[in-house]
Amino acid sequence: LRRSERRPLPNRYVPLAQFFCLLPVFLGFFLPGWMLLHWSWQSFSSWNAGRFISDASNSLLLAGITSLLALAVAMLLNFGIRLPNRKMLKGASRLASLGYAFPGPVIALGVLMPLSWFDQHFNQWLNAEGQTGTYWLSGTIFVLIYAYLIRFLALAQGSVESGMASITPQIEDSGRMLGSPQGKVLRDLYLPMLRGSLWTGGLLVFVDVMKELPATLMLQPFNTSTLATRAFAYASEEML
Repeated sequence: LRRSERRPLPNRYVPLAQFFCLLPVFLGFFLPGWMLLHWSWQSFSSWNAGRFISDASNSLLLAGITSLLALAVAMLLNFGIRLPNRKMLKGASRLASLGYAFPGPVIALGVLMPLSWFDQHFNQWLNAEGQTGTYWLSGTIFVLIYAYLIRFLALAQGSVESGMASITPQIEDSGRMLGSPQGKVLRDLYLPMLRGSLWTGGLLVFVDVMKELPATLMLQPFNTSTLATRAFAYASEEML
């Protein structure tokens, strides 16, 4: 292919070219941003600070706990795969990555059914003993965190797995030759070298939990809401 000749733009067309270059930026960023600020200012009088802080706290708490648990499980699975005679962990690692392929409502139903069965039978036993039962698991944030962990463990798993690919077996063997136990190798060798991968995986899980809506709507406890469910409620009532 012949390379086309480069020709300078005449000065009279420079403002027009700059206008067309800046037009997508204006239409795609500045105009929507100005509209959002304008609508926010109009509805500022109806803003409930206490409700927002409560919803934000719930979202941050759920996202933070799920991120830490997902990173811990991903670290244990990937570290266990490298140990000898751990074939079952390889299957468990692949199984843990399947949750991200299922929609949120499917995960929610799959989690809710066995936990509700447990609560029902446990409450029957309590009633037989003369005590009052309650929703021990299915009505708490435990069921939400459990569903989030199944749904988004693949994100942490992928980040940790890619980070561990850079740690060769020779590096690990050098630590064991010095007499360090498995726990010390994991703490002093793997964790410092996987710092970037852990931050990436934790951030991915954190963001996805913050914006997860279907599973949260189905599993959230009574009188508990997150930013995602609050935004959905406002949108349903045409308040956005």
